Amino acid sequence: MASKKLNYVTQKQVASLQGDINILLGAWSNGKSFSVKSYVLSQCYKNNCSFAFIVRMKKQDTAGRAENYFLDAPIEQITKGEYTAIVDYRHDLFFANYDKDKAKYIRGRKCGHRFNLWESYQDKSNVFINFKYGIFEEFITLDNYLPNEVNRLMRLLSTISRNNTNGFKLYMIGNTISPICPYFRKFELTNVPNMKYDQKDRYELETLYEDGSKSITFIEVLLTHPVNKKNNLLIG
Repeated sequence: MASKKLNYVTQKQVASLQGDINILLGAWSNGKSFSVKSYVLSQCYKNNCSFAFIVRMKKQDTAGRAENYFLDAPIEQITKGEYTAIVDYRHDLFFANYDKDKAKYIRGRKCGHRFNLWESYQDKSNVFINFKYGIFEEFITLDNYLPNEVNRLMRLLSTISRNNTNGFKLYMIGNTISPICPYFRKFELTNVPNMKYDQKDRYELETLYEDGSKSITFIEVLLTHPVNKKNNLLIG
C-alpha cells in the first residue's frame, strides 16, 4: 500500500505570494518556516541582497537563537557548495564555512541582519541598503503582545525598506489562529476564520498621512495544509 503524500509547504507556494506583507498560517511542523527561510536565503544568495530576521522581544534577539533558526536550512544546496552555514556577528548574518583547522566558522558574504520589535524605534535613523526580504517568525503568540506592536512593525519595515527601489517582501509565520491577535484587527483580515486549506486571500491596507497623501500596502494570507490532514490549529 502506497504511503500518503505529506502536505508540506513548498518554496513554490512561498514564491507565489506577491504581497508586500505575506502571512502563512497553519499547523506546527508543516514546513512553513523551512520553506520560507530556504526561499529567502536562495533569493538573497542569487540576487546578492539581504533579509531582515525579526523577533518580538529583546530577550529573543540573540546570536544563538538566530543561528539555531537556520541550522536546518539547506545552505550547501542553495549556494552550490560555496557555503555550509549561517552565522551571526554583531547582529549581522553571514553565509559561512567551518574551518576544522581553526575550529571556527569563517564568515563569507553578508546576507541579513536581526531585529527585535522591542527596540525597533532605535533603528529608525539607521540606513539599511539592499534589503529585499524579511522573516517574522511566530508573530502570533498566546503570551503578551508589545504596546503598539503593529505600529512598531510597520515603522521598522518603513525604516528597512525606504532605501529600496525594487520593493520589500515580509513573510509572517503563524502557528495558531487567535481572535486577540492585533495583526488580524489592524490588517482587517476578516475572512481568516472562513478560509479553506491552501486558500490564498488578498487584502489592501490604506495608510493616510498628515499631508493628505496615502499609500496602499498589499497583504496576502495563505492558510497552509496540515501535514497529516488533521486540524491541529488552535482556533479561537
